[in-house]
Amino acid sequence: MLLEQVAKLPLCARVYACRFDGPKRKERARGRALAWMVAELEYGVRHVVLDRREEHRDACDRRLMIGLAGRPPRFAAMHRSSAEEPLLWVADIVVSAVAGDLAYGGDKQIERIKDVLEAVNCEP
Repeated sequence: MLLEQVAKLPLCARVYACRFDGPKRKERARGRALAWMVAELEYGVRHVVLDRREEHRDACDRRLMIGLAGRPPRFAAMHRSSAEEPLLWVADIVVSAVAGDLAYGGDKQIERIKDVLEAVNCEP
């Protein structure tokens, strides 16, 4: 039901998947995914909103995003909770659908959101 509702929204979603082989490498993979996302941001994007996590992890994101934004910064990055920014719910739904298909094979969930899913980018 949620996937069908997301598929009706006027948006384009991209998913960036980076591999990691243990919890200690998860943050590096997140950094690579964020860098990949920023490299593909369309001209004119002024704000990037990330889902709030633990404060020390948000601080790592902030340092990375400040570096990726350049000088002068071409965008501002901020953390918000899903309660503060409901569009983060959409991101969670899309990523969950794609991750499920990648983990278990097939494209059953991806097919349900194909109208909004512009790209699924995976590290080799």
